[in-house]
Amino acid sequence: MSTVLAILSDIHATDSRFTSAVSGRMRHRPPGKGTWLDYGDAASPDPLREFEEFVRSHGRRADYLVVPGDIAHQANGDGLRAAWDRLATIAATLGARAIIATEGNHDVDSRFRSSAYDPTQALRQLSPGFPCADRAPRTEYWANGVASLVFPDVRFIILNSCKFHPNRPAEVEHGRISPEMLDEVQRILDAGPAVRHSVIVCHHHPHPFPMGRETVDDRMVNGEDLIRVLDLDGATWIVIHGHRHVPRVVYGSGGATSPVVFAAGSVAAIIDPQYAPGVRNQAHFLTLVDPAPAGLSVAGEVESLEYTPSAGWEAATAEATSIGRPGRPIPTLPHRSGFGYRGSLDEMGRQIAVAATRIGLPAAWRTVVSQVPAAGFLIPDDFVALKQYLTDTHQLHLVPDGFMPEEVVDG
Repeated sequence: MSTVLAILSDIHATDSRFTSAVSGRMRHRPPGKGTWLDYGDAASPDPLREFEEFVRSHGRRADYLVVPGDIAHQANGDGLRAAWDRLATIAATLGARAIIATEGNHDVDSRFRSSAYDPTQALRQLSPGFPCADRAPRTEYWANGVASLVFPDVRFIILNSCKFHPNRPAEVEHGRISPEMLDEVQRILDAGPAVRHSVIVCHHHPHPFPMGRETVDDRMVNGEDLIRVLDLDGATWIVIHGHRHVPRVVYGSGGATSPVVFAAGSVAAIIDPQYAPGVRNQAHFLTLVDPAPAGLSVAGEVESLEYTPSAGWEAATAEATSIGRPGRPIPTLPHRSGFGYRGSLDEMGRQIAVAATRIGLPAAWRTVVSQVPAAGFLIPDDFVALKQYLTDTHQLHLVPDGFMPEEVVDG
């Protein structure tokens, strides 16, 4: 049976009535307003409330609500509490069994806005409990930076990549998973149990995040070691992270079972101008398909929504937008995408050409996928490459028709 995760990352909620000012300079922040969501401004857009309304009006359901950090903006304690209350309401509206969250660098009260001595006090005092409602894994999280939750259909490991931010000023510039945390992850993997789906939730990206427009290296220190530990586990893990406000789905380095790395983007942060207009605020529904099609160790379907204050939440742009260096675009997430197929694109292209000819041109993409099921589980980078292959080799073109990937195959 398939499992659905709703993913809301980097909410950056603030409340302009919060009396504790920010001290010091906020690094790597573009000038101007940082977020749409200001609970102190009655005229401010409210992407969380509008997402809840979208869920209710469309009857959407999810088994788990995943929140990969930066709930607050600049450790704004009132914004944090208001957003967490809304997230609890969203989880109930979705019918979710649990909220699975982790802290982001903006949630760490390193400037002591809410507490005179404890940079995690505001998070620890949230109700329901943070990063999850269950007391035992919550205690593990705060003690070790790693927590494990096992449900019948999915096991989660929650990592606190911001655990060391209060220790030294330089730590706020990046995430970190320490050798001791890696040992704890390995202990959890060794203990099992084997569950169909395996998901890690963290805030920082575990490997370099090449966007081509900046030189900041704020990834999780030792993140590549985490990728290797997961690759050697045998199960195909899915790493869901936030921090960078650019949504992407890629595979980590390693072998055939290297983890899927899902960058969730941001729900409400105002996107850095260097990424505009290709990047938008997004939320996601990730379906972990069970059983996966033959030949795939894991298969996921991603539905991405995008937010604008004028239109609210709607289907993400049909064609994957792109950013990066001129001539070397990096696709972000369209309305529908996926992951799981890691085989030859040439072979898949040949199968699609045969299926399209058999069906008759023009052929709706959904009909092609019914004949070549693995074609529904391509990451956006591979889908773009497949489109080019079909054009160059088989003179077939994928043309939008309203179904995502919104394509028909035509000659």
